Amino acid sequence: MDLDLEKIPEDEGDYLEMVAHLKQLYDEITLKCSLLENKEKEYKKIIMTVYGLSRVIDTICDSCFEVPPELNILIETLRAFCSDSITEHIL
Repeated sequence: MDLDLEKIPEDEGDYLEMVAHLKQLYDEITLKCSLLENKEKEYKKIIMTVYGLSRVIDTICDSCFEVPPELNILIETLRAFCSDSITEHIL
């Protein structure tokens, strides 16, 4: 259904058709927004989980004696990235 929004409804049928079309558009946009909000929540959960796991790994590696320094650098980098992402996107 292609609707010309510039056209003024001439009778009740045109008006009802226009209203039905606008309601359909509104419902589609509302559904898309809801899906995006759900995806955003999931991504936030993932970022927070990764950050928590990186903190646990960092704490465990601090108590180990034979951890290569490269691994510590990678863990610290991951923690910093996750921390920045949480600050920017969640808080």
